[in-house]
Amino acid sequence: MRKTFLLLFSFVATSIFAQSGTEIYLFDLTKTENGYSISNPKNITNNPGYDNQPSFLLDDSGILMAATRDGQTDVALYDIENEKLNFLMHTPGYSEYSPIQTPEGAFISFVILRNNGEQQFWKITPGYEDPIILESERIVGYYAWYDSDRYLSFILATDTSPATVQWHNSRTLDKKILGENPGRSFHKMKNENALAYILKKEDVWEIQAYYPEKDESRFITNTVPESEDMALTPSGDIFMGKDSELFFFDGNRWASVADLSQYNLTGITRLAISNAGDKIAIVVDE
Repeated sequence: MRKTFLLLFSFVATSIFAQSGTEIYLFDLTKTENGYSISNPKNITNNPGYDNQPSFLLDDSGILMAATRDGQTDVALYDIENEKLNFLMHTPGYSEYSPIQTPEGAFISFVILRNNGEQQFWKITPGYEDPIILESERIVGYYAWYDSDRYLSFILATDTSPATVQWHNSRTLDKKILGENPGRSFHKMKNENALAYILKKEDVWEIQAYYPEKDESRFITNTVPESEDMALTPSGDIFMGKDSELFFFDGNRWASVADLSQYNLTGITRLAISNAGDKIAIVVDE
């Protein structure tokens, strides 16, 4: 499947999200006897403004992201082999966020925010401009796919209800609330057929796992204090960052992987780990 999605998307025609200046760095990720190490940092955006929300293509040939261009945020793709960043969408009138290749590989999904404040959840087939609108009545902020029809999502608060984490089926339109006040990080747990999410409880923030086939959740661990961004390796190890330090959960505690201040980097937020588990994309302050 290597490069298929990359090549197809070359034919694509032309708030509630915080947009401080950020950059995305790509590191090699190596499993060691005592944990993990990172090496070979590379700024893959080097673009003024908000460059954020990285996600790897299924074949790891590229990294999707939301990046600033001409005063708005468009979907971009970094080609890892050729070390080149290309904007895939040019959509005057609205910005795109949270781009992810869907599990069957045929679509890219993302959240749109129009200039008039209207927000929807879309997916689009590479090479076509007409989107499939997945959600418009409930406002999706962040999400993770479980399969081609079902996903876990952050639904924004309304005047009468708090923000919630919800389980959605785009084919049957079934919906279920799993909890209130979620974090913004959602990930498929490939080793367990589950989805990981964060609940920001009053005293501590918790990482939970939802098992759709059993319709049940379980507690995994508390987050790194006041951190709401995580990523998972293929084997299920959880990574989080705070300030300049990168951590992973070893099953009992949060252990340090690296201090990015050695690379003059700080302000770690969103993370993404390749499907092969050998690379990690880290969002840091610009």
